[in-house]
Amino acid sequence: MPESKSRRAAQADMTADVVIIGGGSAGLSAALTAAQGGASVVVLEKTDRVGGAGNYAEGVFGVETEMQRARWMNVTREQVFLDEMNDTRWESNVALVRRFQGQSAATIDWLIAQGVAFDGPTKNDWTNAPTWHVITGHGKAMIKTLHAKLADYPGVRLLLETAAKDLIVTDGRVAGVHAQAASGETFAVTARGGVIVSTGGFANSPAMLEKYANLTGAVQLADIGRTGDGINMAHGAGAQFDIMSPVMMQPTLDIHDHKMGEDELLLSMIGLEPRNVWVDKSGERFTNEVIAFDFPFAANALRRVKFAWSIFDETLRHRYMTKGIDVGLGVIIPPMTVVTRFDALWDAAITAGTTAVVKAASVVELARKTGLPHAVLQETLARYNSSAAVNLDEAFGKDRRWLQKMSMDGPFYALRITYAIVTTLGGIKVDDHLHALDANDRPIQGLYLTGNDAGGLVAADTYTITAAPGTSFGFAVGSGRMAAQDILAGLKAGASAVAA
Repeated sequence: MPESKSRRAAQADMTADVVIIGGGSAGLSAALTAAQGGASVVVLEKTDRVGGAGNYAEGVFGVETEMQRARWMNVTREQVFLDEMNDTRWESNVALVRRFQGQSAATIDWLIAQGVAFDGPTKNDWTNAPTWHVITGHGKAMIKTLHAKLADYPGVRLLLETAAKDLIVTDGRVAGVHAQAASGETFAVTARGGVIVSTGGFANSPAMLEKYANLTGAVQLADIGRTGDGINMAHGAGAQFDIMSPVMMQPTLDIHDHKMGEDELLLSMIGLEPRNVWVDKSGERFTNEVIAFDFPFAANALRRVKFAWSIFDETLRHRYMTKGIDVGLGVIIPPMTVVTRFDALWDAAITAGTTAVVKAASVVELARKTGLPHAVLQETLARYNSSAAVNLDEAFGKDRRWLQKMSMDGPFYALRITYAIVTTLGGIKVDDHLHALDANDRPIQGLYLTGNDAGGLVAADTYTITAAPGTSFGFAVGSGRMAAQDILAGLKAGASAVAA
């Protein structure tokens, strides 16, 4: 049975077939796969709960799945793979991506067998493939199901509030982990088959974000301890870094002093609307607002200018209250969400002193409240209206469907939007079986990196959702299983050799 608290008793040194660092999506999938293959498992989770970022995810990647087949979705592995490679400009670990995508349908079948339910495959962008398999109850429900399933396997020990500190290396092989309980007591866990690192990347480490991704000032949507522990431990054991710079970002309201609630996330989505006019701190438009439909690209544009003001008028306010918004936040805030509580949301934010939310009676007042130069802002809105009048945006090529004249009489509404870090996607260089590679590209025996601790899944600059939505969450689950399966194969081969 999993142990809920590591502090309940002193920990003695222990041994298992598989040692897993991190109890998130990858770690739980690895633990359950290993246990079902007959292995003993120790999972070390430094926080007081399982799931990590998986608790916030929605759907996993899958191609040629039974759900797609049932819906007459003609999506092939070859098509998705080639589209993804073109998106990443063939800069990713091609063999790893191909193998991950190839096993994705089997991973979804496995999840269903564990009791995970799905709403089905869909898109999360106008142009992408329907590879995003949304989980009923989302990632949190999957985590709960996999966690509960571990109780069926007495050979699994899940130690919460227990942090891995460093890897034990013997004769060039990673042979285990030094760990520390909440009490401060340290102990060793020896791994007969291998160590799987599944600590979720470094999205919550400002120092690593600045050093490796040149990213500063990002809003933290989920500060849950993803501080690069596993990556740093693996590197300390001789593993080389892959490209470390790619990140997944999300446009959001420019709030840094507290965790956003549901109302502020909804305001964020209103700010992301493509019918609004986005201006930088100089009062000029800087992009085509229709990129809002591709959230990582919209965040990239905002990162370049640090923040922007998203401006709209009374006509659009009425539209959002009656017809709904066009850009959602996955299935949490779906497209066409009708914002009937618009006035209450706006008033509550202003009353709370949120400076990122503004209402103004005139352009003059709008400029004063936002800090934008009045003359430039006035000219920007006038030019925009001239473009809307002829259905042609010479400046940025905005589609006429979203090019809507704005009243110059007020009232005006404005939201200060910026970029938030969702996750990092750079990590340790691995082969297509998730073995960590040393400086000479040779596998380090006994060491596996999964999920966002493994590098090579995407290109150097950004996460893309066009070809293969659901990749990040799907790779966490899939890579955990892939690593565990490789260890099981090694244990079986070793047992056969001994028997012979």
